[in-house]
Formats: sequence, structure tokens, C-alpha cells
Amino acid sequence: MLQDFVLIQRKAIDDEFVRKEPSTSWFQFKTCLRNMILGPKDEIPLWNLSEADEIIEGDKSYQYFLEVISGLHSSLIGETEILGQFKNAALRFEFPNSHFGFELRKFFQAMLEDVKKVRSKHLSDLGSQSYGSLLRKEVKRLSQTQVHILGAGHLCEEILPWIAKDGTDVHLHVRNLKTGQKKFKNAKLIWHDIQLNEKLEGILVIAAPLSTESIELFLQNSYGLKQIYDLRHNSVSEPIRFGGCEIKTLAQFMSVLNENVEVIQARKQHAHTLIDVMTKIRTQTVEHRPFGWEDMTA
Repeated sequence: MLQDFVLIQRKAIDDEFVRKEPSTSWFQFKTCLRNMILGPKDEIPLWNLSEADEIIEGDKSYQYFLEVISGLHSSLIGETEILGQFKNAALRFEFPNSHFGFELRKFFQAMLEDVKKVRSKHLSDLGSQSYGSLLRKEVKRLSQTQVHILGAGHLCEEILPWIAKDGTDVHLHVRNLKTGQKKFKNAKLIWHDIQLNEKLEGILVIAAPLSTESIELFLQNSYGLKQIYDLRHNSVSEPIRFGGCEIKTLAQFMSVLNENVEVIQARKQHAHTLIDVMTKIRTQTVEHRPFGWEDMTA
């Protein structure tokens, strides 16, 4: 089964693959990190490929694809979103009415069976791997319905999708409302001018390099807060003086994330080993069909 397949990967995701000749056999799968096409090995010459394109053949194509949809090549190891993307792409794909189309269906079915085993054995409950994932756990732990984020820079971009997923009311406090609203125009947020002195409740995440003095002025009437997460790089050397609630610093966050790194890397290695074994089993499997392929499609 696997020897007929080839996987071609292009890291420039906005650069579409171009065919020299038409073909209905190829399956395309795009993520935020890669653009991949999967098809019959003997049709490689149909494509205009570049030197940067990576060609993975036979059982290695199955192994690599399985690693990708298991989340082993994602920025967040073991994430499930890419598996959902693959399932949706496979449902939309029109399988060709051919021997290869039949083999491709088996390829996908085997992959879904194997990814389920890999995830259940090694990639479930991996723990927090980013500021956003750790913050989401903290929000759930504290059972708060309001989260205030101070700043709209890169750190805010990283944590916002994690917080917004839980249906929490997310308040974004920024210096320039127009710029912030343009940047996050599709997000459901409650906007505030950072200069206004408001009475905050719930959780505050400091995600901007503001001075300690300006933050203390910002907080002076916010005794309804339950927790503050100070993610400034100088949160330890220049601590905030505010007695209204507990304040967790960037160093405390990093300590939790670093503890998880060793566990995650060990699980990742176990997952790679299992996938290697599964691929060898799939490669060695021989199906005996005395009546040919037709009896399988009836």
C-alpha cells in the first residue's frame, strides 16, 4: 500500500503548487506552517517543483504525515486542531474512482486509527506549553468570568486565542484604541483606553512593558481583582506594590513551563517511537485478495 505514495511539502504556504498536467488523484493539506500534497509516486513529473520542496516517498510519507496530524510538528506539541483540519480536508476531498483512490481511502483510515492510539498513549494531558495555555488553566482554576489584558503587543497575540476560547469576557486595555481594534478586528473584545482609571474585577494580565509606577496608578481602584499575572520581563526586579490580591511574576510562569518541558520531550520521543513501529507494521501488512480489487469496492 505505502510504496505507491509520495508526499511533497512546501514550507512557503502562500506559494501554491502548480501542475504541468491535470490530475484528480492528489490530496492537498495546508496548515499555518506547511503546504502538503499527497498522491501517486509515478505522477511526480506532473508538478512544477522547486529545489526547496521536500519529497517524501513510500512508508516515510505515511510516517511523516502521521507525525504531522498527531501534532508532533506543531508549535504546540500534541495540539488537536491540526487533526480536526485533516478530518475536514479528507471529508471534502473527492476520491478518484481508481485503484489509487481506493488505496488513498485505506491510507487515511489507517492514519486515523493510528493517530488515535498515539494520542491516547503519549500525547494526552501534556500540560501547559505556552503562556496562553497556562493562563487558560489559571482562569479555569479561579472560576473567573472577566479577564483584563493590559497591552496589545506580541504577547497579547499569543495569549488571546487561549483565553477567548473559554467564552470569558475579555477586556483589552490599550494606549491607542484605533490601532488595537484594527489589529484584533475579528476578536470579540471589550475595549478600554489604558489611561482611564477603572475599577477592575476578575483577572488582570500585564502583557506590556509599562513602568511599575504607571501600573500601580492604573490599579489604584481595582480591589475587585482576584489575581494579577505580571508578565513583564522585569516583574521580579521591579515588583508591583498592590495589596489587593496575589501577583504572579514572569519567573513563576517560566518555572511551571520549564518543569513541563522535560515531560513533554519524553512523551514526544515515545510518540515518535510508536509511530515508527506502526509504520513498519503498515508497510509489512500484505492483504490477500484472490478475486482482485473489484470485490472490495462492490
